[in-house]
Amino acid sequence: MPFFEYKVIPAPTFGKKAKGVKGADGRFANALTEAINLMADEGWEYMQAESLPSIERQGLTRKRREMNQNVLIFKRETSTEINTESIEKPQGFNPFKSFSNKKEPTLSSIEDSKIIDQPLEDEYETPPIDKF
Repeated sequence: MPFFEYKVIPAPTFGKKAKGVKGADGRFANALTEAINLMADEGWEYMQAESLPSIERQGLTRKRREMNQNVLIFKRETSTEINTESIEKPQGFNPFKSFSNKKEPTLSSIEDSKIIDQPLEDEYETPPIDKF
C-alpha cells in the first residue's frame, strides 16, 4: 500500500512577468505555473488549490478578522511506513484523573495504615534556639 506525504504552500498573490505574457491574468497564470513546476522538480505532485479561512488580527486595535488564504496542495509517495501499533489511541477526557504520571500511594493492608499513623521520632522536635 503506498504512503504519501503532503505539503501545503501559499499560492502566489502577484503575477510574474515573462516574455510573451500579456495582461494581469497571464502574469498570474505564469506565477502559478512556475510555483507548480518548482515543486514538481522536487518530486511533488500537484493535487489542488484551496481557499481556507483563517483568523488574523489587523489594525491598531488588533481586531480579529476572518480572511481566506489561498494555498496549493502537493503530495508525493514515500517509502516510509507508519507503524500503527505504536500509535496510542486517545482516551476520553476524565476530569477526575490526575494529569501527572505519578502514581498515588495506596494502602494494601491494615498493617500498612498503622505504620503511617505512627509519628516519626524527629517529627515533632523543635530546633534548639541559640542565644547570643
